[in-house]
Amino acid sequence: MLTYDRRGACVCAAAVALAGLLWPTLASAATAKLPVQIVDRTLVMPEDTLRFDAGPRWPYYDAQFKQSVHRGPDDQFLNPGLSFGLAKDFELGFVAPIRIAPNSGFEDPRVHLQYQFEQGRVDASIFSSLQLGVLHSWVLTAGVPVFFHWKNNLRLDTGGFLVMGFGDVSAVSLQGPLSFVFQVSPRFYAGPETGINLNGVGHDHLDVNIPVGGFLGYTLTTSGGTLGDLYGRVRLPDIESGFDVVELMFGCELYFDM
Repeated sequence: MLTYDRRGACVCAAAVALAGLLWPTLASAATAKLPVQIVDRTLVMPEDTLRFDAGPRWPYYDAQFKQSVHRGPDDQFLNPGLSFGLAKDFELGFVAPIRIAPNSGFEDPRVHLQYQFEQGRVDASIFSSLQLGVLHSWVLTAGVPVFFHWKNNLRLDTGGFLVMGFGDVSAVSLQGPLSFVFQVSPRFYAGPETGINLNGVGHDHLDVNIPVGGFLGYTLTTSGGTLGDLYGRVRLPDIESGFDVVELMFGCELYFDM
């Protein structure tokens, strides 16, 4: 059932209250380096610009609050992260996930680096992410994210990625995310997402997963430029499993010039 336990409700209420208290400060911070329309943005953060986010966006987008609904107790996570435009075309980021249900505790942090080498109608970059095996396992993700700017109000986000777990030769997968971003209005955006994941590459049994989902977002602006993006996402990790597992995500990304 799609239910939130009391702890999750308290976390959401606390987040809303904190946002209300911080709003006067946040409203004075923004960046003029980032376009308001999300379809006009490129793969990496502009130089000397900071984004409070949920960590790396590849292969699949996440959010600061995530709930995984399934037959057992729901899994709930907070994903506080940030990304920084380290130099022209370079982005460096970090996220420290926290599990809040069913058992609270820290998860392995992740760092990522992205270099954009092509910009125009087609944007392309080299992306790498490393999950630090402080508590569980080391996982390396590497690939090539791509943006296709089809029209003034449409962008296709895709790419190819290799995900490899150290110490487990079966934990190797190839992932190809695919999403369409429609600019419904200058501030509203929405779209569907899917992809294909090939798990257990190099072994006798290859497990194929096809995630499906969608998202809706709204861009916050101030007189100083782009302040942030509010968004919600829903995803089925594998269409073959139907609604056995449903991921619900809510996020608020904020931008600051340094």
